[in-house]
Amino acid sequence: MAYKELMRFEMAHSRWKKMVRGHRYVVTCEELGAPRTRDGSRQAANEWFEAKLREDQLKAETIVVCNQEEEERARQVAYLDRKIAFAREKVPEEVEGLERARLRLLRGWVVDGDSVDGPEVDQPDKNEEADAAALRSALELCNIDIPPGMLEHIHKMVSGREAVWADRLQNYRPTPDKFKIGNFLEDFLKEARLKEKPSTAGELRKYLNLFIREAGIWTRDSDIRSVNSETVKKFISWLFSKKYTPATHNKAVWFFRRFIKSAWEEDGGLESLPRKLMQDSHLQLLKPKKVKQFNNIIKQTNHLPLKFRYWVLLALNCGCSNADLGNLTWDMIDIRTWRLTRKRVKTETTDPKSPEVIYKLWPETIRMLKTFPNRRGLIFQTKTGEPMYFCRFVGERTVTKDLFASYWQRLKNNKPSFSLGNIRSIGSSIIENEPSHKYVQKHSILYNGRMPNSIDERSYLCNRLTFLDEPLDYLRKELGVEKLKLGVS
Repeated sequence: MAYKELMRFEMAHSRWKKMVRGHRYVVTCEELGAPRTRDGSRQAANEWFEAKLREDQLKAETIVVCNQEEEERARQVAYLDRKIAFAREKVPEEVEGLERARLRLLRGWVVDGDSVDGPEVDQPDKNEEADAAALRSALELCNIDIPPGMLEHIHKMVSGREAVWADRLQNYRPTPDKFKIGNFLEDFLKEARLKEKPSTAGELRKYLNLFIREAGIWTRDSDIRSVNSETVKKFISWLFSKKYTPATHNKAVWFFRRFIKSAWEEDGGLESLPRKLMQDSHLQLLKPKKVKQFNNIIKQTNHLPLKFRYWVLLALNCGCSNADLGNLTWDMIDIRTWRLTRKRVKTETTDPKSPEVIYKLWPETIRMLKTFPNRRGLIFQTKTGEPMYFCRFVGERTVTKDLFASYWQRLKNNKPSFSLGNIRSIGSSIIENEPSHKYVQKHSILYNGRMPNSIDERSYLCNRLTFLDEPLDYLRKELGVEKLKLGVS
């Protein structure tokens, strides 16, 4: 004969278990007060399980009723908040009564006779009572029957109170969702997430959320149509008060402008750009700072493990940052001419003007690359074939893995005075400070893979194949790269 079992028995633990809609029900034989056997505790387990289901169902129904009551109370509180905000500006004498009504509503003290309009505000005074009595007499003389409870309503309509409040609330409506700044902000960040690198999109989210929390120029529920030149003025005043460094300050201004422009380009957004949005005085001047000099670069590198020397060599030769090193592939190298062609990782997909730079590889770099057994995919990768550097979205967060920096930080003995992130700055500084000034700023800019700013700087495209050959030869000679020990002949 088959016995009904509502739960599953676990012999090893002498307990019954059942999963229902993501909730696990577990009870031991000891808790049931039954023998530690399946047959001896089956009936008790079924009764316990049925009782638990009824109890949880009752709790769920109670929660639904409570939630409905809370929603209704929240709706009434929001209605009172709008009336209070309007009354503060137009009818200050009514604010106190409305606030008392709001407090009673929040504390659950609303009793018969109270309403969300506020008991103190809408209770008729002696004059109103006299007016109501006069109105009743006039209606009776006209042989008009007044239904019970309608006299007060008719009196309000005649006296204009109801119309006044209706007009007030009409002028103080909450912002429609489609015009809320929060909605424009999320759309802007979603678009940035598709177009920008994860690191840039993450910075945009951080700065724009900072503006909402601290700048005091708007909230997520503010109306985008209210943004004007006064908003820009308040934002710039707040930003200067933060006393950020020029780089951080200017980045905040650029991100603010990008958001305002996107709201202007959206349908139903800003009708026109605020005046003085693009004013140059909003930016701080970048003060040229003296680049820290590092001596004996090659000598210090020779004390590092072999794989670290490889990183330093390729970073010096091709002006690479950690992100650039992690994204270098063999497809970028022409092994017939031993030239490497790459774009800067930070701007390669987001800026169509990002230059494609060709680097002549040094003899030491060529000898190093020839020792690599695998000539497909990434140049630098882990033993398991994973990338040494990546930056990607995980949910709403931006996750970055930089094994180059991690391994560099773990160095203990003979740690260099420079970091791997300094390498490209060292190379560009040496090129730009050549004594005869043969190589100028456009050489160092393109060595770093950055976008040219002027027509003169972009003219390198005419001879870009050999444009950096001489600067790279000078850099190799100045550093003494031929003294670098690579462990290869």
